[in-house]
Amino acid sequence: MTLFSSYRFLSFALRIDLEPLFVLFTTLSIYSFLKYEKERKSYFIYLFFLFSSFASLVRGPLNILFFLSLFLYIVLNRKKELFVFFKVQGLIIYLLPQALWYGLAFLKFGEAPFKEFFLDLKSRSIGKSDPFYYYFLSLFLNFFPYFLLLLPKIKMLLKINYKYLSLYLFLIFIPLLVLSFTGQKFDKYLFFIYPFVAITFAKIFFAVYTERFVIYASFFLFILNFLAVSISYGYQIKSLKPKMLALRDALPCKQRLCFLDDSVYLFSILCEKKIPKCVDKEDINSAIMISSFPCKIEEGKKTVLTLKDPYKEKYWYFCIRKDKADLAPKD
Repeated sequence: MTLFSSYRFLSFALRIDLEPLFVLFTTLSIYSFLKYEKERKSYFIYLFFLFSSFASLVRGPLNILFFLSLFLYIVLNRKKELFVFFKVQGLIIYLLPQALWYGLAFLKFGEAPFKEFFLDLKSRSIGKSDPFYYYFLSLFLNFFPYFLLLLPKIKMLLKINYKYLSLYLFLIFIPLLVLSFTGQKFDKYLFFIYPFVAITFAKIFFAVYTERFVIYASFFLFILNFLAVSISYGYQIKSLKPKMLALRDALPCKQRLCFLDDSVYLFSILCEKKIPKCVDKEDINSAIMISSFPCKIEEGKKTVLTLKDPYKEKYWYFCIRKDKADLAPKD
């Protein structure tokens, strides 16, 4: 209930997005580490690296910050017996699925997508710079009611032995600190540490408040947040519905449409048919594409309809395929 009391986290958890799956796998990996620390069963080591690999396949290697967190946790707490956790076999389990996946991707698509990824990573890391404190402020605002409830208990907070929370504090602080040095910052990149923020709050609250108060307070805040997210989603759907209906009516669905570049699934949904990607440009009079710039005007290819994207400040350009029989003969 503490976790889902965060407005941004709950709103993202309800979206069709990669973040919920990434958070699930990262949380399962840390759960495996906790189980190994308690029970010392080797298969938990392999589960940790397997879930970590799945997480990296979903969202990229963002979760390797947890590797650093766990290493520092082991070293600074002098838990020498846990060094065995970083087994070579475990690292192979982590790297093998990714090597296979990206290897096949390279064979099929070449180096272009990888270059695009690294250019994007570079621009986000050292490009336009958001304030260093952005993620710290974001975390504070997302759990603001819980920070507020701790204010009356400041004296008791000073008496708590935080050693038993050290693992969670490492999992929170190390990614938070490292990501704060990046340029462009996005709230969703921080979501994978939110479960551990919620656990930390829960443990601290049980130490300074009665169990009944903690349960009632977290339940009340969860319900309040759920209502806020529901009302917000309802408003968004209500405001977008007429735009989507207008878009559907404006689409030339009865025409033979195709995508010149990337597929836009929204068009297929609104037209209630699969819109293919143009393969042979000689077989088309023109094509559909989505771009922030006007279509290239080429001989035999022209835009027939332009509509503004209801989500972003860009325009859609709709074009139409033409049968071979209708094409002018080649020179």
